[in-house]
Amino acid sequence: MSLTSREALQYLRDVQKNDSAGWARIATAQYKTDSVDWATDSASEDEATNAIGVESPFDDAGEHDLDASDVPMDALLDHMASGGEHICSDCRINADGGLSCANRSEVYDIAAEDVEGGSNSVQKVEYGRGKRRHIANMIVIGVTGVGKSTFINAAIGQVVTPIGHDLESCTARIQHACCACPGDPSRRIVLVDTPGFDNPFEHDSEILRRIAVWMASSYSDNMKLTGVIYLHDICDPRLHMSLDVFRRLHGGNAENHAILATTKWGQVATDVGERRERLLKSLFKQEMVTHESEVARFLGSHTSAWDVMKPILANKAAVDIQEGLVGSDRMIPEIDAGNALPAALIDLEESYKRAIDGLKGKVRDDEQQKRLKESEEELRALLKQIQESRNPHTVRGFLASLFETLRSMTLERETNASLTPDAEQRVRKAQGDLALKWRDFDTAIDRYTATIKLERSDYTAVRLAPFLPLGYYRKHRALHGAGRYCEAICAFDKFLDLNGTAASGTISQYVRPETVKLTIGEIANRILNNTPPRLFDTETGVICDQPARLEIFEHSRYFMETVSMITTYDELEKEAELKVHEYFAYGMLSHRWESGEIRLQDIRQGESIYKQTSRFAGLSKLRNFCRIIKDNQLRWAWCDTCCIDLTNSVELQEAITSMFRWYRGSALTIIYLSDVFNSALGALMKSLWLTRGWTLQELLAPRVILFYRRDWTVYASEESLKNGEVVPNHKNSDNICRVLEKATGIDVLNLRNFEPGTGYSRLKLQWASRRSTTKVEDIAYSLFGIFDVQLPILYGEREDKALGRLIQEIVCKTGDVSVLDWVGKPGRMNSSLPENILCFQAAKWRPKPLAVKDSMSILRESLSFDALTTIAMLRHRLQDLPSPLLMYGKLTIPSIIYRVKDISEQRTSHNNLRHYSLDVAGLKELHINTTENLTTGLQMSPSRCDYSIAHIWRDDLLQRLTEEPDDETTCTLEFISSLGQPFLAFLLVREGRNTFRKVASTERIIAQIDDVSKVHTASFDVKTVEIV
Repeated sequence: MSLTSREALQYLRDVQKNDSAGWARIATAQYKTDSVDWATDSASEDEATNAIGVESPFDDAGEHDLDASDVPMDALLDHMASGGEHICSDCRINADGGLSCANRSEVYDIAAEDVEGGSNSVQKVEYGRGKRRHIANMIVIGVTGVGKSTFINAAIGQVVTPIGHDLESCTARIQHACCACPGDPSRRIVLVDTPGFDNPFEHDSEILRRIAVWMASSYSDNMKLTGVIYLHDICDPRLHMSLDVFRRLHGGNAENHAILATTKWGQVATDVGERRERLLKSLFKQEMVTHESEVARFLGSHTSAWDVMKPILANKAAVDIQEGLVGSDRMIPEIDAGNALPAALIDLEESYKRAIDGLKGKVRDDEQQKRLKESEEELRALLKQIQESRNPHTVRGFLASLFETLRSMTLERETNASLTPDAEQRVRKAQGDLALKWRDFDTAIDRYTATIKLERSDYTAVRLAPFLPLGYYRKHRALHGAGRYCEAICAFDKFLDLNGTAASGTISQYVRPETVKLTIGEIANRILNNTPPRLFDTETGVICDQPARLEIFEHSRYFMETVSMITTYDELEKEAELKVHEYFAYGMLSHRWESGEIRLQDIRQGESIYKQTSRFAGLSKLRNFCRIIKDNQLRWAWCDTCCIDLTNSVELQEAITSMFRWYRGSALTIIYLSDVFNSALGALMKSLWLTRGWTLQELLAPRVILFYRRDWTVYASEESLKNGEVVPNHKNSDNICRVLEKATGIDVLNLRNFEPGTGYSRLKLQWASRRSTTKVEDIAYSLFGIFDVQLPILYGEREDKALGRLIQEIVCKTGDVSVLDWVGKPGRMNSSLPENILCFQAAKWRPKPLAVKDSMSILRESLSFDALTTIAMLRHRLQDLPSPLLMYGKLTIPSIIYRVKDISEQRTSHNNLRHYSLDVAGLKELHINTTENLTTGLQMSPSRCDYSIAHIWRDDLLQRLTEEPDDETTCTLEFISSLGQPFLAFLLVREGRNTFRKVASTERIIAQIDDVSKVHTASFDVKTVEIV
């Protein structure tokens, strides 16, 4: 006797109602893992009942509070039938073997292998106790390896389901995990982990059957589905058949029940991932617009997982697909989502029905006619069976039977002359199509080849067979699927030749393999020019230059696969560059140089580092790095110690100016922390790697970074592990980014999304002021990429000149004089430029916010029209002056100049630091501390202005402060308000007729106008000054 899954579930419910007849049928049941049937032996139900003879362990259990893990299955079901308290009449056995109890809110996970093996053990799993809460049930689906278990572990906050790394799905059956909703602790969330689609060991129809069985059973048990989460791997350029399931779930009345989320963002370049995300959005554009939803991103963290689920949590209604399953009483009901997967199979059935219909009248022998009629009847019976069947296994069985039927009809022409060539050709073509559909590529190749031979023998070149070009095209697809790419390219070439002979109108859309090869070669050369000149081949351990990498690529199986895959101009435009980028993707190493580093000259040409023996300690570091890059599915790796010829000044210059771009273009940057032995956040904060000058750009440039400890294991902070974060990119870890921000002074936004350029120049110099380099000039050279400037590398010029040339370039390109805000000793290049990077440690000076509107109201009432006119003329003069220019060691800058009337020395400290008081016309009294000896009192010439105070911040003075109309009076009043603000002043001493020198001070000089209402009478001038 055989029972369907639906009937078996009903019998389990009969048991709970003390139905002895139902119990007799289930007590002897054995679950077949390769079928969905519950079967009993041939004995009668009464005999089966008498044969059991199992004494219930619950009879003497007292309070019935036993551990269910030791209860045999038959005794467990018997106790359920008797209404026991601990495993009570409200218990339910789910379709995947799970036993749930409504009263106690528990879940019992019954392993199928235990039932089959006879151990009949039940493992109790906590589901939550106490008062019954509102439960939201969400099912997570997707292809094998997309990260369903990772998503659930991240959402729960701990590892509750194993994570697989093979082709086979790690989740063999449906599993449940539950937790409290972070925003509503009274609400329980149940996440259902499902086996993956596109599993080479199980067909999608079987996976869908399991999900359908679970939906139907859980709905009957009042466990209503709140939503469906479909995960799509953003690293995978393919769109899978199971995406149709999501499309149907998202349509209709689903609203926010179905969420499409992408995973593995840390393993793909941002621009590539965003391009694929846009493709997904375009494919589901109608659904997205209808339900005002977006493609969500799962970034591996606990917070990210809950962000994906938010739309579902806001919608508490059940998904109608679940109701449809129960209402129609079908395992795969005839509703949209159920039809998504077998739609292609139904098309296939119809095509083979037409194929057999086409054979009628084509056979000559009576015996063959009889066989054909039998096959036709068998086909109709199978079609009827699939229409009536509730079991998708029958769908697969039907197609297998159909394939065997068509196979049995295949007759070799040499021995069966009774079958016409046309009929034989149709049979072989149908077999090839079926084999190609089921990815049986070898059979498809054989059948298409036979079909082509038949056509060539019966048709001349003048009268070409209609199937011949299509036969070569389909053979190309089969050969490509089988991995025989060279043969596939030849078949596609033949297809194009025949299509050209037939003057087909569709030939224009196809592209010749020779054109594809040339285009791919051009793309490869362009990409290689933006990569480091030398990289390690992680497959062989050999260092390769750009021509060698191109040669390896053009002789690789990957190259032939790409050429074979691209058949149309549309694919050439969309896929070629993506495929080449994926091949040449590389990883970079960031580390502190230590003793024993291996150099380029220490590596013998053409020898693998995996086999090389060397006295250098750095060889082990290099090997470990290359192995990690290879484990991350990247072929190429770069290390600065041996991928640059440090003896070649031209190559060194190119490397320094290109290094930021190389790190930005890397697919992964490994940061090796040789002084970090554990994963404590404090250990990361104290690492010397964060204090080195070159590592600043190595932190900011890469999109994806991973920290590794001294033993070459991945660094993961204890806080990250507690929060359940699964971080393939440490820049996505909130905890690690907060530590980096505290240790480096760089905000999280810039850590994650830094863009090179001359903007925020003063802030970038402040970041660098916390770092040091072995060669003093390198502190400036290491910033060239961050500021995106190209300057010569001149070792020996010293730090002040190297830094001065960098600041000079910034001022010339942008006019930004904020880089002149520093405190310390001046350099040799110009008195307005610092001696070293430490002068920028203090943050940029900013005045206190000004109550602009109040100030303007007072000024409007107190100043006359003539006074406003005078100030307006000064504003226009300042505005018309040329932009700042720092060139050849001279700074030409527009300024407001205040005359120093008197200088008096207050005192001299023991360290030769002098304290002066300055009387400046129009300004409040100033105080300055400097090591210079200033001219004081009577020594100052009344006719010659030796000392001046300069206000050089023209942009601050001219910027708009309000949103009032841009009229002359308003702009003038705003200008006066800005003049009245405290400002950072330069003390200038005259050096020549028209040149000045800045007097260095140990503290900032802050000046302010004495009386804003009398600013029009103040003794100051507006002009361009030249500082040397």
